[in-house]
Amino acid sequence: MLTTGSTRREKVIAQGQFFCPQCHALRLYKHKRISEYFLLYLFPLFETQKLGEVAECQVCRTRFDMTILEPKHQVLFKVIASARYDLSHGISPEETKSRLVAMGLGDDVADMVIQMVQQFLVVVAFFSVYPLFQLLAS
Repeated sequence: MLTTGSTRREKVIAQGQFFCPQCHALRLYKHKRISEYFLLYLFPLFETQKLGEVAECQVCRTRFDMTILEPKHQVLFKVIASARYDLSHGISPEETKSRLVAMGLGDDVADMVIQMVQQFLVVVAFFSVYPLFQLLAS
């Protein structure tokens, strides 16, 4: 009896360091190629189809499209993380804005980043105390 089929396999192409938007920190990643292989008696013989490539964070294991490694995306994530860190550690929005402008952002872009980060921090604060509200309501 001839047993055939297919399976997916991942091959590490490269490794490096990037700013992970899930972890909000500089992390190691693996560049992986995902392919489908033809099986004969449970042994992969040859590649039948390339399914894509991903960058996988080695800490949170989140997989991202390879465009995440482009410099323009990495700079954006670092700027947002910097503003989030400043605002969550008591630095005023005005001081945070001056730091962002010093990094090369325009006034309007710096204001937009600060507003976005402040909204994010409000949502995080709400969900961190929400279980307490549920406990008090019951």
